[in-house]
Amino acid sequence: MEKILEKFKNHKATRIMKEDIEHVIWSSGSCFYYIEYIFIGRTMLIKGDCGTAVFEFTEKASSEKIVDYKDWNYYVMSKYSCSDFDKEDLDKEQFQKDIDWWKKDREDLENIKNTKRILWEIFENSNSIQSYETELAIRINNDELEYDEDSFWGYGRKRANEFDVMFKGLELAVEQLRKGENNGNNKDNGVSKQ
Repeated sequence: MEKILEKFKNHKATRIMKEDIEHVIWSSGSCFYYIEYIFIGRTMLIKGDCGTAVFEFTEKASSEKIVDYKDWNYYVMSKYSCSDFDKEDLDKEQFQKDIDWWKKDREDLENIKNTKRILWEIFENSNSIQSYETELAIRINNDELEYDEDSFWGYGRKRANEFDVMFKGLELAVEQLRKGENNGNNKDNGVSKQ
């Protein structure tokens, strides 16, 4: 993350609002680590030097909403639609983090222990996201899991580094816009209405 922050140290955020479209540009003035975030209805399009990705949400998307979600990286990745790079792969460390996050507010210790054991069995016997999801579907259909949660589908997925760059850029851009800092091109705290 330090390398990303170093690349972004001279970036400035610009927000352009045009009808129902929000366009946030995160740039240092050059094409290096230049990123655009475009929010149209329920869609967020990210494009720039780090690649292109599309996310579809269940409600109207905006830069402020996305950054304000608690655990927003998890939420945004669950709405991932497509990108021009490999999205992710299975990662043991990430799988443990996901299980820890899932069990933190649960009290039924016996069922939690059994669910955790089954999820680890599935993970250890999988060599790809597809094989993990296939085995998970079989176990859910056989009623082996006490909990049938959508989040299990995303467990153990480590997202590509491009997403980290995109998300950190959006987070920093929104933070800068909230403070009223901008690159001097806009008069209204980084917001230009056209």
